Amino acid sequence: DLEDVVGIARVDGEYSDFWAGLTYSHAVGSHFGLGLTLYGAHRTQRRRTEGIEEAITTGGSPFVNIDIAGGNYSALRTLAKIGGYFSSGAVSAGVTVTTPSLHITGSGEYGTNTATFSSDTTALLAEVQTGLDAEYKSPLSVGLGLGWQIGKARLNASGEWFDKIDPYVVMQGEDFVQQEPEQVVSFDVVQAMDEVINWALGVEYAFKESVVGYASFGTDATGNTDEIERADLSLNTFDLYSAFLGADFRVKSARLTVGAGYGWGSQAAPRITDVLEGSDEGREAKFVYSRLRFLFGFELGVD
Repeated sequence: DLEDVVGIARVDGEYSDFWAGLTYSHAVGSHFGLGLTLYGAHRTQRRRTEGIEEAITTGGSPFVNIDIAGGNYSALRTLAKIGGYFSSGAVSAGVTVTTPSLHITGSGEYGTNTATFSSDTTALLAEVQTGLDAEYKSPLSVGLGLGWQIGKARLNASGEWFDKIDPYVVMQGEDFVQQEPEQVVSFDVVQAMDEVINWALGVEYAFKESVVGYASFGTDATGNTDEIERADLSLNTFDLYSAFLGADFRVKSARLTVGAGYGWGSQAAPRITDVLEGSDEGREAKFVYSRLRFLFGFELGVD
């Protein structure tokens, strides 16, 4: 029963996850090596979502829906990575195990403003809470890598499995009373991740001693589902893919590396879809991601 519909949908966010650690490694014979790294990690994250729909019904009555939410936090945690390496002849391989993180401290703030106004409905929920305890968890993961020299070519493969993280509270707020209708509302920011595997394949080929070509393909699938993303501070639910081509060659006493890569992905945009379906049923919106990268490196004084 909507005649004229206008809507705005916006998602804005950024994050930083900085790791620093100390490593101990030790050779075991001539073919094996072991290593251990202890990390401290600092996560900062900010996100804001905004959805506004305005409409006039066929009867001439107004309808307005506002849904704005956002917050930010920082959290400090510690974790460890254990690794093993093997090399013999044309084959080399490695394995790593990254432990789940252990929370140290964190703080943040979160706010929401949701309102609906029409001829027969009035609802208002607005609240901002600061000084909240904050926690970020990273999962158990296991990574594998393999290199195999075959004549002038070298094949490389790697993959990493990330365990799921059950829903947990990133920021624990206090219950409050909604303005209209009056009812008690919980104020928790929840995070969770699904199990996911990422992998990559690469090949190097020596056309001659001074010229080597490279090609690779890799995935960067997210553990965030669309339902989870809409409920917490996650930035997106993109499954990303990337491909690279490059070459390494010598020019007199200089060694040059050049390359180019393309990344792509997409995800559903449910807030925009909700707006579109108000005026045209069956339409679906998507966010589309693309990235073009160029690489250049050089080394001087090469023998």
